[in-house]
Amino acid sequence: SKIVDFIKEYKVVSSKALFGLLEVSEPSLKYSTFKWRIHSLKEEGLIKSVGRGLYSPGGKLPVFVPSISRKMRLLNNQMKEQFPYLEYSLWTTQWLSEFMRHQPMSHVLLVDVEPEASSAVFNMLKGLWGNTKVFYRPTAEEFDRYVVGFQNVVIVKNLFSEAPVKIVDDVLTAMIEKIIVDICAEKDIFAAFGGRELSVIFTDLDSRFSISKTKLVRYARRRNCEYELLNQLNLFSEGAMNDHR
Repeated sequence: SKIVDFIKEYKVVSSKALFGLLEVSEPSLKYSTFKWRIHSLKEEGLIKSVGRGLYSPGGKLPVFVPSISRKMRLLNNQMKEQFPYLEYSLWTTQWLSEFMRHQPMSHVLLVDVEPEASSAVFNMLKGLWGNTKVFYRPTAEEFDRYVVGFQNVVIVKNLFSEAPVKIVDDVLTAMIEKIIVDICAEKDIFAAFGGRELSVIFTDLDSRFSISKTKLVRYARRRNCEYELLNQLNLFSEGAMNDHR
């Protein structure tokens, strides 16, 4: 939201200044519509009144809600049809683009599934998605050779128990906590998103969205990368074992 971003930048902003900001990109904006947006943001806790016609950032950040592409919806429908009782999650590295300093050469769609069903899902995708490069847990060498530079790529990998997932628009997706940990734990696949880049991604995400440190740590422990993740993201000083949001 432009309103929320503007208020975060200037800490305290008048309604007049906010309306002027929006008028630049929305010349036909009615003041009544603007007031309704302000009211909605206050109801959601994203901004708060600090005086007559003055607003500051709210105490609660929104949860990251990714956009679901047409391709993901199609894949989700196929998964439900072919494997109605299977636990899985779908996500794409494209979601991270706006939070990155350096853009990768490729983005991939990830299909995380229960290990015992991974071969069946891989074979299904190879059959139904003939024009798409489909891989199962590619090594770093395979990734560099066959994935980097290509955009139409799907990777099947194992879904770990206790992974943070949620439903968005009827599609079972990975929560941002899962994505952050997976990047740290699976360096062969996510080399372009790891290291310092992951710190950049996390810092931007954490300033704009609510990230559960409890979920982050619990899942990182499950993936055997808790210490590495906390050290890399500089979370030891925050007492990451306790959720502070």
